[in-house]
Amino acid sequence: MNYRIFNTVCVVLGLGFLAGSVYFVYGSVRYEINWTDSIKQIADSATVNLTPNTNSQTSNIDLENGNSTTIEQFNNLTIKPLNNSVVSSTQNKINDILPQQYLLSIPFTSQAPEKNWAEPWQDACEEASLLMLDAYYKGYNLSPLFARDEILKMVAWEEQKRWGTSISITDIKLMAEDYFHLNKNTENTKTQKTRRHENTEESERFFKIVKAGFSHKRKQLWSNLAKQLKVESFKVKSVIAEVMGNEKVRAEEVSVEQWKEIVNSLVINNYSN
Repeated sequence: MNYRIFNTVCVVLGLGFLAGSVYFVYGSVRYEINWTDSIKQIADSATVNLTPNTNSQTSNIDLENGNSTTIEQFNNLTIKPLNNSVVSSTQNKINDILPQQYLLSIPFTSQAPEKNWAEPWQDACEEASLLMLDAYYKGYNLSPLFARDEILKMVAWEEQKRWGTSISITDIKLMAEDYFHLNKNTENTKTQKTRRHENTEESERFFKIVKAGFSHKRKQLWSNLAKQLKVESFKVKSVIAEVMGNEKVRAEEVSVEQWKEIVNSLVINNYSN
């Protein structure tokens, strides 16, 4: 009895599988026929100028009247590009005007030079961008300490004008003109180049003296400067004491503003090379 039931189930499953296979084959054949008919309808309803994909010869085939056109021929045809001369001429003009790349050596600073993302650094992206622009045009470098102090000055200037923490594009333009005095309409190219050259020399001299001050960590500032700049010790001590109020300081204890005063005093007194 159990074998009879088992055999009956197997027969039913076999017939179901056979019916499914027949349905699948029938559907595939029907889809292929429909696809072929669609391609023929498209070919019969359109008249276009096509170029066969053979050697370099070109010919015009009228698909509306060409009864001998087959699906294989249709698949082997490629559309002939039009107005090659116009496209080529336009592309050549663009290449003449725009170079493939143009690199500018712009000093970089993060809007948070000391990696502190609390306010005002969180919204200081505009200030940092303007500072980089000013550094590029005026030819000076941006150290983290210098950038920090300059951004704080810019923020204080904005607060006086009550602009808020995040400034608009109009305020950015005003800051570039009024704070940094970046207005090409009031300065000619020759003046800009001269100023950039002078600023570059000042920047190089500034960092040369600062580097001399940090030459030996365990020594006091006056000792490093006197040795590296080849200046008598008492002269360097007097400059440092005038700025810091104490000659016995190390380089890391000096702020950016104090460094500026020390460098300026050394330059004015001809104590630097």
